[in-house]
Amino acid sequence: MDALKKMVISFCIIVVSLVLLCFFRTMPSGKLWTEYRIVYVDHMSDNSYVEDTFTAFGCKDVISLSQQHVPLMIPSDAPELTLSLSFPEANEYLSKRSLYFFDKGGKYCLYYVPEQYLKEAENAVQELKRQNVNVGIDTQSVYPFAIPAICALFAIVLAVFSVHHVIFLLASCIPVLFSACVPFYPAGASVCLILYALFLALQVWRRKGALIFLATNSTVIVFVAAATLIMCVTALRCALLFIPMSVGTGAVLYALLLAEKMHDTTYHFSVVLIRTARDMPFVTKKTMNAMILCASSILFLLVISLFSVDVSRVYSRSSDMQLPSVRAPTHNAHFPLLDDYVAWCWNVETLPYRSLNERTDSIFQKPKSGDTVSFSRYSAGETGITERLSTITYDKNFYEKAVAQIDNLSYPAVEKLLKAQGEAATAGYASMTAKNGGAIHIMLMFFSLFVPTLLFIRSKYR
Repeated sequence: MDALKKMVISFCIIVVSLVLLCFFRTMPSGKLWTEYRIVYVDHMSDNSYVEDTFTAFGCKDVISLSQQHVPLMIPSDAPELTLSLSFPEANEYLSKRSLYFFDKGGKYCLYYVPEQYLKEAENAVQELKRQNVNVGIDTQSVYPFAIPAICALFAIVLAVFSVHHVIFLLASCIPVLFSACVPFYPAGASVCLILYALFLALQVWRRKGALIFLATNSTVIVFVAAATLIMCVTALRCALLFIPMSVGTGAVLYALLLAEKMHDTTYHFSVVLIRTARDMPFVTKKTMNAMILCASSILFLLVISLFSVDVSRVYSRSSDMQLPSVRAPTHNAHFPLLDDYVAWCWNVETLPYRSLNERTDSIFQKPKSGDTVSFSRYSAGETGITERLSTITYDKNFYEKAVAQIDNLSYPAVEKLLKAQGEAATAGYASMTAKNGGAIHIMLMFFSLFVPTLLFIRSKYR
């Protein structure tokens, strides 16, 4: 009963680990924005010259800071607009829109080009480069299926070589899942190191003194330490998810150990392994071949990562640039969203009909669903002046009407960019090289390759 209880606890730990890996996974998106690509230009460049170049090459509807106006289909001298803009709080939404037109460091001005004009934008960028303008276009990365594929293939091959085929295959599932949930090339390389360390550990599975032997074995220590270091340097989320991966893998091994012991009780004799962990041959032809496979897997990942990185930009000023993106890993509250635009429309349209005795911070607060503003309208007719009551309600109809009018704006408004992302979209900063790596990721890949290569050479000449 005690063993069964431990088995249940182990399964619970495994489930929690799987949930954490899947829930907090990092999935690279195909692009920073839906339907738009970003062209970034040095902030010291002539804005009018850049826009003229876009026009000359046939780029239309390019969203830029200089093109932004008040996003309402009402005259500029309308009382709703003039009264609202007299309050500084009303300008907050309009001023915050400028965040979309600069990178996080403020070194580059950003232009949003519709995807249908991508070819024209690329030609315009080449022309600007010929004029010595510091300009570029955002990357378009895809999910790196090679990372989990290589890790899974390496795990299957190791399972064939392993003394305990099924145990290794089951224990390697969580590390392989980790490589799919955190698809960074250095993380994939570190998973290969972990898988090899697991392969070595199963050489002394259930042997007396196995834990002490593994904890003091230099090869196992180097592989695990190197994998941990790479995980920590790659990314914070990678380092944090390394914890449930390790705990989950340990739980799988413990559950399998309990299952084997429970199965042993069905025999009429006691199963005793004669040789201790230290008596087992640890460096064999199989382990050396597996080490070569480990280095080969990491080498494949390194080659693929080098082909997927724009090497010309790895060491450039823009290599660590962070651009506004709807697929940023964290939401930045300073970016105005579609909800903020609709709330701004509500405040502008209803302000003339609300009491000016209210505090300005309550006047311009975000409305709640069901909020209403009622006011009287007067009209002259044959029977004289008549009065009728009008009501504006903040509801689904108001929201949809405000969003629909964005398409009628006569200029390339940033609100059109926001509308293309959908109502639930959020925005923040995303690094252009976060998914493909960069100088640090390339160095980590070479380091991970160096570990099995060095140990293989050392083993050959001992």
